[in-house]
Amino acid sequence: METGSSKHRRPDQPYAKDLSRLFCRVCRDLRFSAFGIFIGEFFIVLGAFRGKHYAMAGVFILSLCVIFAGFANQVMKISFDHSKTTVRLKEKPGLVWPQYILLLASLLLCFFIPNSLYQTILDAISAVGGGF
Repeated sequence: METGSSKHRRPDQPYAKDLSRLFCRVCRDLRFSAFGIFIGEFFIVLGAFRGKHYAMAGVFILSLCVIFAGFANQVMKISFDHSKTTVRLKEKPGLVWPQYILLLASLLLCFFIPNSLYQTILDAISAVGGGF
């Protein structure tokens, strides 16, 4: 079956499958490794349109636009600010200790994985169609 042919396409999902395949191919071919962050959002919007939840898709896209605009605003302030002042802040232990706890947890999980966690990972792999 050709990608562009309309003979074998279901009428309720005209271009959704082809669009997602094309999007993933373009990301792979252009080596958009940083663009992988946005693939989740793309699939959420695609799923909302497939499920005919157009209002929720619109709210989600509008929310993403607001978040992106706020992020871009902060980047512009950092990039084009001409002030020469340096602000020094003292780090509070309450802001540093969670990072060390997560680092310790990841190091422990490198050497010891509890059986329940290991079984959960294997169940998740088999649920999505993979397996060892």
